[in-house]
Amino acid sequence: MSIVQKQTATQSQKLMIFVLSMSLYGLATLFTELIPKFQVGVVEFSVEYFLFIPLTLAMLFDPLSAALGAATGELVFSEIMLGQFGGLGELEKFLTVTIGVYIAGRLVKDPKNRAMVGVAAITGTAAQLLMGTVVDILKVQLAVEDFEAVAGLPESVFATEGFAFLNDLLFSGILFCLLPTLYLVPKLYGKIEPLLGMAPRTPESAVSGISPKALAVCAVGFV
Repeated sequence: MSIVQKQTATQSQKLMIFVLSMSLYGLATLFTELIPKFQVGVVEFSVEYFLFIPLTLAMLFDPLSAALGAATGELVFSEIMLGQFGGLGELEKFLTVTIGVYIAGRLVKDPKNRAMVGVAAITGTAAQLLMGTVVDILKVQLAVEDFEAVAGLPESVFATEGFAFLNDLLFSGILFCLLPTLYLVPKLYGKIEPLLGMAPRTPESAVSGISPKALAVCAVGFV
């Protein structure tokens, strides 16, 4: 009986994390739609997302629940509610956000270790952006016949997508993912977990660390 109760409590906690991540990140994506974009020459400065919200939750709680909640929140609040649902494009974003946040959450064993938190935050953000870049390049390759035969087209596509990747990573990735996560994770560690009836994450906890199996599952999910 006690085992059943423990499993039920665990599932309830995961559901709370899912709903919390979905609500906070979903509302944040609505807010980003109101922020104007600035362009200086060929460089565009825009707030793509507040990914620090699910990153923080994934590093403090169950990574998979936080990742799925964030992707669902963006899909519901930012796409469906605003009438911008585009089918496969949103499915791609759902998968990339889920995988990126999940990887970042699994990398952190000790949330008090700022160095590890920073590495995980920028790694998860870079993974999400890189997967989106790869998908965009593949879209062009599949849409254009004789992609390699068109003079200058492959180079221009790679250069454009690569520049967009670096621009998003260095601007939104640092300002709205890395820095807030570095501040919030150690600050909230040990304080927010009791509110959900959970113990703080430790290096010995089951959700810490990332295994080759987890990486393989992420790769299969992306493909």
